[in-house]
Amino acid sequence: MTLTDRLYEAAKPIWGGYLSQPFVKELGEGTLSMDRFRFYMIQDYRYLLQYAKVFALGIVKAEEEELQRLFAGMVHDTLDGEM
Repeated sequence: MTLTDRLYEAAKPIWGGYLSQPFVKELGEGTLSMDRFRFYMIQDYRYLLQYAKVFALGIVKAEEEELQRLFAGMVHDTLDGEM
């Protein structure tokens, strides 16, 4: 069994709860209001800016160049991929 399989099995008891959330259901059905979607996107954007800073701190604190590059890649992926 792969790690992904084990993690999914461990999360199964709560997995359905995520799918039954009104936001997720409305998003999937195409009935989510534009205001709610906009609010979510703004909050996600703000979160990702802070998330990138956490990885940037990893660059500053890492002693090894390889680890610095790993964190730099995470900053890049967050700012230029997720966002």
